[in-house]
Amino acid sequence: MTTWTEDQRDFWGRPKVRLPNSDKSKNYTRATTFIKALDDSSGLIPWKAGLVALGLTEREDLRRAVANNRDDIKEVRRIAEQAAEHAGGSTARERGSALHKMTEEIDAGLEPWAATKDDLADLDVYRRLTLGFEHHFTEQATVLDEFAVAGTPDRISYVPWIDDVAIVDLKTGPDDESKIGSKGLLWAAQLAVYAHSDIYDPATGERSPNPANKRQGFILWLPGGQARGKLIGVDLVAGWEAVKVAAQVREFGRLKGLLNDEYLPSALPDTKEELRALWTASTPAIRKVIEAKAATL
Repeated sequence: MTTWTEDQRDFWGRPKVRLPNSDKSKNYTRATTFIKALDDSSGLIPWKAGLVALGLTEREDLRRAVANNRDDIKEVRRIAEQAAEHAGGSTARERGSALHKMTEEIDAGLEPWAATKDDLADLDVYRRLTLGFEHHFTEQATVLDEFAVAGTPDRISYVPWIDDVAIVDLKTGPDDESKIGSKGLLWAAQLAVYAHSDIYDPATGERSPNPANKRQGFILWLPGGQARGKLIGVDLVAGWEAVKVAAQVREFGRLKGLLNDEYLPSALPDTKEELRALWTASTPAIRKVIEAKAATL
């Protein structure tokens, strides 16, 4: 495993990447952040709002805190985060992080000493789903210089099902299997970024070819604490097209000067006679502005 250390990231967690054939470095966008340009957050926002509502229902102190700070939006947001945490917002995240770590230990031939009974059941499913896999890279730093994106795929492994090396990414959510389909676009784009990236050494800035298949990747869905999971194939050809769309969306987001000057009635003549003459020669939209100005005289 060769990935970025904390001191090799900026304040926002973006990896510092040495540019090709240069001594200069640049902060690259994380792969998971890059593909969010494709996400409308239609599922995440209601889920988070539900956690906040549940947390406030169970915590009278947080309800009072919201009432006492209703004019301080920053403080209200902080309280909302506390409510979501209380309702279990961080539990799934922490469980997922622990499961990622334990699967790495399993792949290294170790037995996770802190694993619970539920963890061991999850790990048995992991062993079954990855039977015959050969893990070439684990949590390996990768860079996609074309779009200045960096990432760390969970695995780059030989997969017997396709007799080739492929990106294999572990997902511990969503808990509900029926929601997996809604993740297809983001997962395909994320794995396509990884597959098209170079292997990168953060210590030296050296890049090397990525052996991963560019057409097929895999999601290993392993919801924590449920003793079940699936190995899901991912179409990286479509995913790569989505990556290019994400790049365009992000580029358009940087455009400036798209809004014209503000047109206000105050910039119009101050007499009704002049306004009436101007109204006659104007478009319907401008006429409404003129009429608004006339109503003030």
